[in-house]
Amino acid sequence: KKDHETVVIAPAMGNKPCRAGKWRNRRRNAVPEHSRAPIWDTQREWMFGAGSDRRRRRQGVTSFDALDMVVDYVQDQYPNLDRIVVCGFSAGGQFVMRWSVMSPEGADGVTRHGNLPVRIIIGNPSTVLYLSPERPKKVCRPDEDAGQYHKCDEWYTPTDACDGKWDMYGAGLQGLHHGAGVSGTIRDQANEYLHGYLEEKKSWDVREALQKRFASKDVRFIFGSKDNTHCDDTFCSSECDAMMTGVNRLQRGLNYMGHLKRVLQDYKPKFSVFYGGHNNYAAFLSHDWVLWALPYKIQGYDVLDRVIKREGHEEKDYDSRYFAAWECMRRCNNAHDCHSFTYNPRSGHCDLFDTCVTDHSRMVPTWSEEAGDQTYFKSCKHHHSRLFEEGEVDDAGEGGGLPAWRRPGAMVLTAGGIAGAVVVAGTGAVVALRWLGRQQPMHGDGAARSLAADQEAPCVVEVE
Repeated sequence: KKDHETVVIAPAMGNKPCRAGKWRNRRRNAVPEHSRAPIWDTQREWMFGAGSDRRRRRQGVTSFDALDMVVDYVQDQYPNLDRIVVCGFSAGGQFVMRWSVMSPEGADGVTRHGNLPVRIIIGNPSTVLYLSPERPKKVCRPDEDAGQYHKCDEWYTPTDACDGKWDMYGAGLQGLHHGAGVSGTIRDQANEYLHGYLEEKKSWDVREALQKRFASKDVRFIFGSKDNTHCDDTFCSSECDAMMTGVNRLQRGLNYMGHLKRVLQDYKPKFSVFYGGHNNYAAFLSHDWVLWALPYKIQGYDVLDRVIKREGHEEKDYDSRYFAAWECMRRCNNAHDCHSFTYNPRSGHCDLFDTCVTDHSRMVPTWSEEAGDQTYFKSCKHHHSRLFEEGEVDDAGEGGGLPAWRRPGAMVLTAGGIAGAVVVAGTGAVVALRWLGRQQPMHGDGAARSLAADQEAPCVVEVE
């Protein structure tokens, strides 16, 4: 029996021939040696939902179908799952963004088969899929960084922008009516996938149906506060239809939040901005990502906007790397006399103290150099309480029962912009990468692990 178990699956969208023999383990029930992985020749193909093996003489599968199959697979392998979380970052964020609109999975917050809760988290995508022909006015996309508090309230419908293609599928929903598209193109294959599930045929009906279905899903976004490099100067789409939505990833993401609020009636987009740039490590260590993705709820801490004046005796400081707030909470819980800690969300550094803090403790003035720090504190009566409580995270704080072995608290599917996605392991968790019969268990301690740098995945090429 293992506590707090989370299984992470990282599908690899290979772009060169790969047989299962390179992935399989030594178990007798591994997939046959001759099995072949699907191939997408370009990053754009799998990001937009195209079929695999488009240049080969064998039946392919769309990347959307592939992810749907993974969702079905994990429900079959782990019949007692509490929920599934599908995550994507960068190129993976673009893929999961389009899949969240096009796929029937997650409608009404559950899977098609089994009615299992599904949450979708989209991180720092370079492009997004607009649900109406409207786009942000120029004032909403200034040719400079608008900051993390940027909002867009001014919209218009272009007439002939981008040679009239600003809203074609990939950027918008135009061209997704039944029978549209040129046979064999990316849009045609994505459209064929869509109408395998959607009854509506006409363009307007398709748009309305997709809007309604998307609004029923549990979709969340996460953006880096420093992911603000102009797309003309970095690996970020600078195509005409993308530039109409913003000049950098952060601006595009925040504009899209305004778009969703405008287009979907009574819809309140859920998003978070973490301190950092285009960095999957920082994103997956951020406080909100951990709360949204992992089967824990953080309990017993309150926070003051500024650091208190009298911090007390310092127990220990953590400044060797960027620490997420929840990591500092965990270390405070494990320290005998820690009742509070000072945390800097920009540097990710924290100092543990023995001070008993209350809501009425005096804070440093707003003009102080320490005003950017925060004080986290818990009741001194319960300073030995556990940080993580069994059950599921949600905004209402509702928890479930402790999952047993092969009853994971959550299944996190990650799609990253690099080969071997960043995965996160909870306390005592087992992280398993399963693709074509390969299984590699790792025991984690709550830290994020990147499998791309020193554990190169066979048959997978790094992408931007």
